[in-house]
Amino acid sequence: MAGAPSSPKRGVWREPVDALQKGLVELAIAPSIVGRSMRTHPTTTVDFVSVVAADHPLAKLPGPVPLESLQGYRRLVLTADGHLPEEANQRMGATWRLDNAATRHGLLLQGVGWARLIRWQVEEDLATGRLVALEIDGWIGTRQVELAVMVDSTRPAGPAARWLYDFLASHGP
Repeated sequence: MAGAPSSPKRGVWREPVDALQKGLVELAIAPSIVGRSMRTHPTTTVDFVSVVAADHPLAKLPGPVPLESLQGYRRLVLTADGHLPEEANQRMGATWRLDNAATRHGLLLQGVGWARLIRWQVEEDLATGRLVALEIDGWIGTRQVELAVMVDSTRPAGPAARWLYDFLASHGP
C-alpha cells in the first residue's frame, strides 16, 4: 500500500520492519506500517493477555485489578532496543526490560512479576494453572494487534518470499 511514511511500533515489533528496510530479509510479518516502499497486507490478529504466576499476590486479587494496584509489582517487558512499548502506562510502577522471551517466561513462572504476552504463547500455562490471566481495570493498551505481511517494493523479492506473501495475503482477513 502506498501512503505517507510513518514509523513502525517501537520495541520487538520493530525488528522485522527494520530488517526488511535494511534489506536483511525479503519479507516481514509485524504490525502494519504505511510507507512509500512498503507493500503490506493484513494477515491475522493476535490477542494479548496480562499474566502472572498462580501464587503471585496479584493472582489473589478479586475481579478486575485496578490499574493503580499494579504500581507495587514488577512488570516484565520484552524489548529489543531498550524502549518501552507504546502502550506503556507510567502509572504501573517498576519495569524490568528484558531482551529474551524465555527469560521473561521463566521469571513469570517464578512469580517475579507480571507481563502482557501474546495469548498463544501462554495458552498451555493458563490451561495448567501455572499462570493466571489478569483482567486490568483501566488498561489503556491494546488487547489485539493486527499483523501484516510486508515486502519492500523497491527490492525484488525472491520466489519463496513472493509465494509466501501471495499465500498469506490471499488467506488473511
